[in-house]
Amino acid sequence: MIRYIYLAVLVTMVAGCSYVRPTKHLDFKPFAEYTITLAADIEYGLASNKIYYLREFRSDPDVVGHNELWNGVRMILKGIVAYSVEVTTLGGSTLSGPERCVRFAAFLDGLVRPVLIQYPGVLHATQADLDTMLTNIRAQNKLLDALWEAQPLIDEIARVSDIVFDRVGDDLDAIAVYLVAKIDSANADTVLYKKLFERFQSQTFASLVLLGEYRRGDKAAYDKLFEKDPQLREVVDSDGKLSMKEIQAIEERLLFKAQKAREFKEQLAPDLELYRNQHLELDGLYKNAMQQLRKARVTVVVWSRAHRNLAQGIVDPARVNIFDLTKKAVNVAL
Repeated sequence: MIRYIYLAVLVTMVAGCSYVRPTKHLDFKPFAEYTITLAADIEYGLASNKIYYLREFRSDPDVVGHNELWNGVRMILKGIVAYSVEVTTLGGSTLSGPERCVRFAAFLDGLVRPVLIQYPGVLHATQADLDTMLTNIRAQNKLLDALWEAQPLIDEIARVSDIVFDRVGDDLDAIAVYLVAKIDSANADTVLYKKLFERFQSQTFASLVLLGEYRRGDKAAYDKLFEKDPQLREVVDSDGKLSMKEIQAIEERLLFKAQKAREFKEQLAPDLELYRNQHLELDGLYKNAMQQLRKARVTVVVWSRAHRNLAQGIVDPARVNIFDLTKKAVNVAL
């Protein structure tokens, strides 16, 4: 929680107007470059191609469903990258100001309208709202003014992104718990046999200790020995006292049992190793996915605030690189 608060404060401070000074040079290029850099750093949770020990769960319906949720994260990041590249392209073009605004409106229409049609109600905006915004954008003479007209939409994208990230995070928690249960269930027999063989081995060693105590004259060890392992009576004829031959017979039986227990455990070793590796891989994937989700969240926050700075006339983001500063902070704090 402290780290998250630290990030929120840092993003607010770094993205604030007081840290950047307007210049006469209009440079849109860093806006796209660093958006692409931040987005490119993000992987996509349990959909990673690095999965090895959990491959058998790839086709599980719940896992497939979770990975599909990450498509929302992909769509958001691809959208902000496409938007940033388009703004940078228009900013560096030889078109006149009004022409840039018209082109910008056309691009925004193609980017946003399909979302409003395919996912009605997701954005707090209708197609009529979009039409009004596009009309206002086309009426501008400068691209920066057009960007300012689009700022409410950028803020809305940031709001929806936060909801998407929360949903993916909640499902990530659920799928991790689900997979832990699946792994444990698939390996239940192996884990049970391991415990049984360990108990069997422990009992055998304890019997060997008691037998050694009896040989050294501890008569009380006699009863304890057969209480520990009643099957040992199969190799003795006397009651209350053991002959040297019987002691040797018991010792051979116990050593044989210890050897068999060791052999059984060795046979289980590959399955036990797979079981451990599956849990380790799941733990690593979960932690990585959570980190990527935090990066995605910070990326969208920084992008939306950098857009606001740009639209307000803070025209040289390369002078104080809020993207790079935030990226370094994310890597340290997360």
